[in-house]
Amino acid sequence: MQPTTKRPGYWSVYHSIRRYDFLKIFKVIQTFVNKAGDPWEISERGRPPEILPKEYACLSIFMTYTGMSYRSLDNISSLLIGKRVAKSDICWAMKRIPVSYVKRICKLIHELIDCNWNYVYITDSTGIETDRYEMKFHKIKRKPVKRYLKWHIIVKYFYEQGLLSIPCSEITDGYKHDSPVFRKNFDPELCRDGVMLGDSAYYGRENSDLCYEHNIKPIFKSLHGFGSELAEHLYKQYRGVIEGVFGANETRNGNRTRCRLEHTRNVHVLMFSVVHNLKSYVKCIELEKAVMKRVKISLIIGIYWTTPVLPSLSI
Repeated sequence: MQPTTKRPGYWSVYHSIRRYDFLKIFKVIQTFVNKAGDPWEISERGRPPEILPKEYACLSIFMTYTGMSYRSLDNISSLLIGKRVAKSDICWAMKRIPVSYVKRICKLIHELIDCNWNYVYITDSTGIETDRYEMKFHKIKRKPVKRYLKWHIIVKYFYEQGLLSIPCSEITDGYKHDSPVFRKNFDPELCRDGVMLGDSAYYGRENSDLCYEHNIKPIFKSLHGFGSELAEHLYKQYRGVIEGVFGANETRNGNRTRCRLEHTRNVHVLMFSVVHNLKSYVKCIELEKAVMKRVKISLIIGIYWTTPVLPSLSI
């Protein structure tokens, strides 16, 4: 039997998260959507809408969290918001939700997760499969090939707590190079101080200068080595952690999107980052509860052993 690599207390926190308690998760989604505001403005003319833009946003994020289809969400929408929402209306709402709005929600969740803990930054990208085909030349013949998108993320890994949070994410075409997208995806407000790990796709003068400008030491794999044993050790220890984000998404929805319009694809794939941060946020709350519980128990034990016991006086 192989020894487990899980840190102490992992399974107690894992079971207390209740990530499949959908009513609990939907309430958490509503909290962040209310902070972010309406995804689009409500027209002052005509009758007020029966379903508010915030409710559409909550349902869309919940659909991505559970991996449901439009039809399945149609069947349970009355249980979530008390009103039935047709699948055509949900599809219409996905067209109206801006990409910037999804990034704003992702940023709000990350800011609550981001605590005064030790961390490293890791960057990588993965392909997202679509259900569309395009004609490509293959061995002098034109053949239909599935079209792919690229999901670029920068992860902030709190290695002592085992938490992964996504401050920055970007969606591009499947043939886009990682290096220029990194400079576009990099947010100076969310990425400051520390170490940035990345593979050889990010190795370059411009990316390194951008990191040094914000007090981040870049450790990108290159043909010339890492320059020091510490950099090589950090790269080998933490670089593969980001694959846990892609692996979890692969298990949940197969790293693919069924949306067909370019805008809805981008919105749907960016919601993968929101979903991951939601899971990390719930785990962060349970970790804090576990820490407070241990502190409380230790205080009770300390008081018990340090308080002198007075002898009973017989009258």
